[in-house]
Amino acid sequence: MKTELRTKEGSKVVPAKFKEAKERPREGNGRVSPREDKSELNRPATFTYQAPAAKVQHSGFRMSAVSRAGVAQVKDGEWELAPAAYVLEFKSHIVQSPLNFVNPQFGMQLSSNGFDAHVEATVPLQHTEDRGWVGEGVMQYATRTTTQPAQFEIRIQGTGTTTFHVNGGSIKLAPEPFAVNLIILPGRSGEVAETHCPSGNTPEKLKELFASQGVQGGEAHGVTEGGGWSSAFNLTRFRTFNLSKRGYEIGGWTPVRDSDVIAKKTITVNCSIGLSTCREETTLTLRLADEPGAAAPPPR
Repeated sequence: MKTELRTKEGSKVVPAKFKEAKERPREGNGRVSPREDKSELNRPATFTYQAPAAKVQHSGFRMSAVSRAGVAQVKDGEWELAPAAYVLEFKSHIVQSPLNFVNPQFGMQLSSNGFDAHVEATVPLQHTEDRGWVGEGVMQYATRTTTQPAQFEIRIQGTGTTTFHVNGGSIKLAPEPFAVNLIILPGRSGEVAETHCPSGNTPEKLKELFASQGVQGGEAHGVTEGGGWSSAFNLTRFRTFNLSKRGYEIGGWTPVRDSDVIAKKTITVNCSIGLSTCREETTLTLRLADEPGAAAPPPR
């Protein structure tokens, strides 16, 4: 850190001696050196501050400045470490195999609900006194159908964006033990389920059923919201949803300390329901923000 003393108007550098450099909020909290230095025109005083191993609120240092005009010990003579800021990266991939069978009642081939879904979100985090680390970001989803061609098909597909929330949690890097615990709440992906049943392939019994529901010509083609990434993700872990904390509590992270990556959490889940096979692979990555002050304000 480089510093110099200027006149009250801030236009002229005044030679000064900076002394009595002390750590704050108490001495021995980190280490500032040297304890004193001089500043002159085109040569500011230079100090180095080594932060403490354990995080202490308001860590930093202060000092006094002496010039011909007298002694200065003001608020601007205090330096405080900016709080760390983090970014959460969330990536998830869920593949559900289509369910293929022949319906004996209607004598037709059916293929339904097969999909391949990718989800990504980036969430800047900031620390709050009441909830810990919180943030809000954009979640993108892209889902394509893997349903096979048949006489009757239900196709799950769609792309779009929604929100992703981190509703609290803690990040403890030092002292040991290392621990990361975040409360996440992904927004709902908006895939649609498309029902296809061409009239030329529709058995008479099914045509009668369609006719009773107001479908003309025996051709079914409906679009409803449902299925897809959110349904599989939430159904797998709905029993672990924490109502009071408004989200899923994710702990058990692995420390990385490689470049700006702090920790990672990988989740591999069998999300199969009934006869349909389903597999989820989700990775959460905690990084240092590029600039400590660049994180977005915490959501209300």
